[in-house]
Amino acid sequence: MQPNSAVSAIEHTDTRRPSTGPLRVEVVTDYRDFLKLEPEWNRLVEEAGIDFPFVRHEWIRADWDCYHHGATLYIIVVHDRGRPLAIAPLMLERVKTYGFPVQRLRGIAHVYTERFDFILSVRAQECCEAIWTYLADDAHQWDVLELPHLPARSLTLDMFPPVTARTRCALTRWPSAESPYVAVRETWDTYCKGLKKTHRHDMRKRVANLEQKGPLELEVILSDRCMDRDFEDALRLESSAWKGAEGTAIESRKDSISFYRDVIQIAVRNAWLRLYFLKVGGVRIAVRIALLFQNKLYMLKAGYDPQYASYAPGHVLSMKILEEAWRLRFDEVDFLGDAERWKLDWATDLHRHVWLFVFPGHLKSRLLYHLKVRVMPRIKATRRAVLRHGVRGCLTLAARHAKQNVLTTLYRHERHVWYVAAPSDVHAAPLADGLKLRRSRREHLDLLTQSNLYGWSAAESYLGEGGDLWMVRDSQRPVFCCWVFRKRMPTVAAPGGWKDLPAKTVCFEGVVTDAEYRGRGIAPAAWALIAQSLNDEGIRMIAIKVEEKNRSMRRAVQKAGFHEMAITDFRQVAGHSRIQVVPVNGTSGRGADILAEVQKLAKK
Repeated sequence: MQPNSAVSAIEHTDTRRPSTGPLRVEVVTDYRDFLKLEPEWNRLVEEAGIDFPFVRHEWIRADWDCYHHGATLYIIVVHDRGRPLAIAPLMLERVKTYGFPVQRLRGIAHVYTERFDFILSVRAQECCEAIWTYLADDAHQWDVLELPHLPARSLTLDMFPPVTARTRCALTRWPSAESPYVAVRETWDTYCKGLKKTHRHDMRKRVANLEQKGPLELEVILSDRCMDRDFEDALRLESSAWKGAEGTAIESRKDSISFYRDVIQIAVRNAWLRLYFLKVGGVRIAVRIALLFQNKLYMLKAGYDPQYASYAPGHVLSMKILEEAWRLRFDEVDFLGDAERWKLDWATDLHRHVWLFVFPGHLKSRLLYHLKVRVMPRIKATRRAVLRHGVRGCLTLAARHAKQNVLTTLYRHERHVWYVAAPSDVHAAPLADGLKLRRSRREHLDLLTQSNLYGWSAAESYLGEGGDLWMVRDSQRPVFCCWVFRKRMPTVAAPGGWKDLPAKTVCFEGVVTDAEYRGRGIAPAAWALIAQSLNDEGIRMIAIKVEEKNRSMRRAVQKAGFHEMAITDFRQVAGHSRIQVVPVNGTSGRGADILAEVQKLAKK
């Protein structure tokens, strides 16, 4: 428990909607006050429509009790006439970052918390403003604010950064885990037919081999009738393979054992528990700890008996769990964690997440920001470059880049044609056999750079700015890449190199096809598949700009269903720039909001 401490508060008056009354912000730092919040906390989670359990009061309490003994509660609650409207579950702790002591304000989360968010219901924008007003006034208490594993569609991610941008603070986003999931939509047979043929064949073979050992059975534990024995069996199986040897198993740490024991007890009380065992001949050989919350199954920890490793019991158990999900009509099965290959064998899509870092305006925070965002990434990039090209090769590349920078500073001239299309209008022939489109992650950048499709530093900066990387691969070889930007788009004509995008609008950027694969219609086919995914998200418009001289690319864009919107002419001489924007006739109704943003470039 934390020692007793006062609850600090400020008044934030909402001038835009005075009829709803002022918003009052309080910060809960006492553990007993935190416990009293449980009924209102969970009511607010339900009102906010949060469909994962990781910000419920019970989960946060178990997290706090088991892991954060050296931290201080810093839970921000926004009230309207005594009724909570928003909660920011934060904690304040002293840590070392790059060897320096830092006061870190962080979401209450740890390695087993797969998703985090502020709890926002009504008046979300005003609540974010109220939270940031308090944090900015108290900025002398903290050096960095870290919000881990925010869902890409989070209201916090949409509303909090614009609020912080109005003050003297720095902000950056880093891509986090991309968690594979299975959407339970079509029939089971239709889903199975969509899996890889080799995967289906392997599963039939593994099931047949296991059935030779004895009857195959899925055991599902929902209650605590024999919980001590069941929990011990789960721990034994989870730690008996490679996790135990590497020290990542639950049993490797006492706090992890306590946390998962608490989670299972919480799950039993709330009827969330789905403790799955795969049994062969009556013997438990694999386990999966899962939670059923809001009709979505969240797969937590898993393990298996290494004596059965050759039968892939984890895969067989996953298949049995998915069969049950279809039979009981769950909405989704979320594998959580990173996009490991075995999860992707089953998944229909990925849930993307982002880390959000906010640095207040004082000197120490500014230095920390430059270390994190500029210095350390360049040190890592230099190390990779030396390992790849050697010292002499790096010096040659550096000289080449320096020469190019000098030339572009003295004179630069670019003309681009801008195109727009609704996602439903983008169409093309399917990809050829053997080519697969995949949304990619940071660990795939090596593939991208080794194939000379894109430079590492540019790709890493795009990821840091929230860009989604899509690649078409021929086996493991990347042959096409395209970036999708959702909040703002890169353009040399904008101050700082970035221009805001209208709501529900995305931009395709950095489109490159391997020279050996050009002329095969890969780009239009990839755009059509990406557009289909964006259409499912509710995106209304896609923009893409192409160099005027790149006629083959312009033909591909038009072939895919895009229409010309405008032509931009950017000219820079000795650091002084000028841009002209010429709208194309007939685009007043199509992409008018994008055109308005592009025309603003000429007014800078």
